[in-house]
Amino acid sequence: GHQLPYTAQYNQATHSVQALLPDGNYSLLVTAASTRPASRMSGFPLATENGSGLGMGLGTGAFTGAVDFSVAGHALANLRVPLLAPANNTIQVTVLRTGAAASRAATGTGTPSGDGTVFVALSQAGGWMADGVMSAYAQGFAPGQLNPSNALPGSYWVHTRIAQRGLCTDSFTSGGVNLAREPLVLGAGGTTAPLELRLRDDCATLTLALPASLAMLAVGEETYYTVYVVPDFDTTDDAEPITMRPSSGTSFTVAGLTPGNYHVYAFDTPVRLDYRNAAVLAALPSPGQAITLDPGGTADLVLEVAGH
Repeated sequence: GHQLPYTAQYNQATHSVQALLPDGNYSLLVTAASTRPASRMSGFPLATENGSGLGMGLGTGAFTGAVDFSVAGHALANLRVPLLAPANNTIQVTVLRTGAAASRAATGTGTPSGDGTVFVALSQAGGWMADGVMSAYAQGFAPGQLNPSNALPGSYWVHTRIAQRGLCTDSFTSGGVNLAREPLVLGAGGTTAPLELRLRDDCATLTLALPASLAMLAVGEETYYTVYVVPDFDTTDDAEPITMRPSSGTSFTVAGLTPGNYHVYAFDTPVRLDYRNAAVLAALPSPGQAITLDPGGTADLVLEVAGH
């Protein structure tokens, strides 16, 4: 189920594809598409094509097909690959209205949640190309329907970002499968089970603060801190690194967080934390600071920084 680094050569004259492969069981994926890269979306720092030159996104009018076969000590010929037009998938985006947003607006502590801009991206799950590179998949407004771009068949992790204060992710499913726990499976032509992204309006806010002693340090080479706010629950949202410096203010507010339990990790060096890997988190010298964010609530946390 993972893409392999074997190249296949297309012969325009014979309309055939050839590849040299060791013995084994394979699927040959064929794509007839424009070479135009998939479009970028403003909501994610995306790379639309990976180092191999094969992007996950397909241009308009692309056709795909696949055929399964086995290699067992001799050449195979005359494999036929039917090509299919791209699937017409949609993502249904709904908003769970709790009344919390309207209540906060009435008391002057917030604004009612309205339409939000939703960004959805994919990264390949497993195989030699699974390097964390994301490709744009869908973009639009909530509530409503999103029309995903065409993507190659395969398994992908889903990433969401909601560009609206007051709305946050509740769940993302494909045919009832929780996409925060299992990858999205795209079949031939990019077909998939019905997709539903549910948002909620009772998001939490967390204000992080550096220890007061850091503000009293002498002027000189400044240490800056990389902070991750990592949920203890599965989610399609990414935990983006936060950079904090004493000179630019000792606090930072993170809004639009899904209510639940979190751990906060602070590092005095730049770190790319594999926060979805429980073994990596367990091996850290510090277990992180635990905090619970209530629905519609606000919380404050003074970071535990080595030496302060």
